[in-house]
Amino acid sequence: MADHERQARPSSPSNAIRLRFHGDHALRDLICDDGVFTSSESSPFFDLAVLEIDEEATLESLVALRESWVEPTLWVIPRTRAKEILAQLGDRDDLTSSDAPIAAIQHRLHRLATGRRVRDDLTGATTRHEFIERMNRTLAHASERAPVTLIMVNIDRFKSLNDHHGHRAGDWVLVEVAQRLRDTTPSSALVGRFSGDGFTILVPCDEGDATRLSKRIVERIRSEKVRIDDDGLRGVHITASSGAGTVTRVMEARHLIVEAEEALMSAKAKGRDRAVHFHELEREAFADDGSLMVQGFENLTRVISERVADVIARRGRHLFEQLRQQADHDALTGVYSRGYLDRRLGFEVAEAHRTRRPMCVALLDIDHFGLVNKTYGWPTGDLVLREVAQRIRSSLRDTDWVARYGGEEFCVVMHEARAADALVAMERIREVIRGAPFDRVDGETLDVTASLGGTEVGADDTVQTTVSRISASLLEAKRAGRDRVVVS
Repeated sequence: MADHERQARPSSPSNAIRLRFHGDHALRDLICDDGVFTSSESSPFFDLAVLEIDEEATLESLVALRESWVEPTLWVIPRTRAKEILAQLGDRDDLTSSDAPIAAIQHRLHRLATGRRVRDDLTGATTRHEFIERMNRTLAHASERAPVTLIMVNIDRFKSLNDHHGHRAGDWVLVEVAQRLRDTTPSSALVGRFSGDGFTILVPCDEGDATRLSKRIVERIRSEKVRIDDDGLRGVHITASSGAGTVTRVMEARHLIVEAEEALMSAKAKGRDRAVHFHELEREAFADDGSLMVQGFENLTRVISERVADVIARRGRHLFEQLRQQADHDALTGVYSRGYLDRRLGFEVAEAHRTRRPMCVALLDIDHFGLVNKTYGWPTGDLVLREVAQRIRSSLRDTDWVARYGGEEFCVVMHEARAADALVAMERIREVIRGAPFDRVDGETLDVTASLGGTEVGADDTVQTTVSRISASLLEAKRAGRDRVVVS
């Protein structure tokens, strides 16, 4: 297709409905003979699809074929197959028999055409509403073996382009960007228009493939000028920023959208014309013991207003650091909170799998802590909790960390540690707790011991299986007499 032909979507009569056909050409000619319906095998843009099937077609092949486009579809079938096909119909599809009068088939097509549009009129990309619906259906089957990626692409400084060259030039740019996205992405990808100057791509791939694809998209968009007039004499260089998020479990679309948007804002804040994956932000934040919320706030302020971004970011960081300190740290002991543990432990387990580096997790429980509270009072119990937390931290390496898991329980995460290494570290913690008495509120002291259960994270472990195993090890240590370590 020539460049000037690719720049704008082919137009059709205002009263026409463009059809994608799969089946008998004779039926197509009959449907279109009154001029109300049109068809074009050369155009990728359609309003509806007609899928005509015969007795021999397998159900599996039909379902796979139907998944290859987004348009509402009229299934034209033999009456004998009505029951099995009916079970496969989506909420945007309809069904008719192959021996129905042509007028009846046309009536059903008109009824489908009055429903929600699934294609953006300008670019031919999937509409936002339809994209999110398809995305939710896809994410319902996401897993480690079937990862799903959302890539958000935003044209850099699009408003300035519109202001300088006019809205028609902006439309040419939008159409061309949509085409370049289709040219760059695999056939399995779904391309949508998400906002005025933003596009989305849903593609089945892991983080590595997502990062490579995002970079190819950014490179393709900047690769050549976009023509912005009918005769092709004027052109502009454009760039785009990209943010991606990848999931390996069932998730709602809105959560993955937030991840991709965070990555997109980071790409914008880092200078635009680049691709960022959300997992990069996670790794950066945890490596610096920072907060994604703080990072996201800074990125947003830079994008909104580059001139005042530094001032806003400083004030925002101070505010959010205070909020993060309250949310991420246990107020009594000063170690990380349970909420932080729940968020970070999943990330740590996934990173251990990705990097194939050893990691151990342990759970510590203060022996007979209820008796301490009952005998000496809650204030003394609080003193013991604070001191236990301090002694645990003093026994760990800088790369390890501890969180308060429950009332008198603490969770310890040890990086680059095998089971034998964890056993040594856990024994060191046990000894430092029992090695010196603890202060009481009345000025006297008391002895405290603790039991610990730990495990090494396996290749097939999840957070749930890891926590379950360390809980069992801790229970075994308790049953064996307390003040001991069990590693499974």
